[in-house]
Amino acid sequence: MRCPGLLLAAACAVAGCGSDRPISDEQRARDRWVRDLMHRENLADAWSLASRSDIRFEDGLAPIELLDPDSTPAKPVRWMGPRAHIRIRGDHDGDRTLVIRGRVDLAAIQTRPVVAASLDGREIHSAIVDPEGYFAIAATIPAAWITDWADLYITLSSVHEPWKDPEGRTAAKLTVARLESVTWEPITARSP
Repeated sequence: MRCPGLLLAAACAVAGCGSDRPISDEQRARDRWVRDLMHRENLADAWSLASRSDIRFEDGLAPIELLDPDSTPAKPVRWMGPRAHIRIRGDHDGDRTLVIRGRVDLAAIQTRPVVAASLDGREIHSAIVDPEGYFAIAATIPAAWITDWADLYITLSSVHEPWKDPEGRTAAKLTVARLESVTWEPITARSP
């Protein structure tokens, strides 16, 4: 019997989690190998939430967690706070597409928040979540915008930090909003 959590952890350890050097052919091959393994094991969504050579999940995001780990398939997510930071990197391979999907628990916050995304200070998305709480951010990012690492921030109105005790320890885990998948891919040449 396979353990998705163990496989996920092993795959993330093998994947190139990024550096400041240009992406090498070896890093690309390692990323492809891990991606293919994750797809074969029906963990494509988990792959989309794992740091690799061209994407890093930074502050405001929890580690990957499996919702309903006993179900088949378990849903991988990253819980997020009111502001999530992701670093993305271009590699002189042309324009890229960015697609982020997630969900907000509307019953917990009793409102429909605005989800906004900015890339190095440039707003690329702003919209109210749908009536079920789902959101999707989709953008084409020109190669000229990213010459190395860029900072992507996702903000959610009406979502706040969990209550903290007087010593600053978090008393409750924030489980109101979550990322469900992140795609950051080069745009392939289209035939005429």
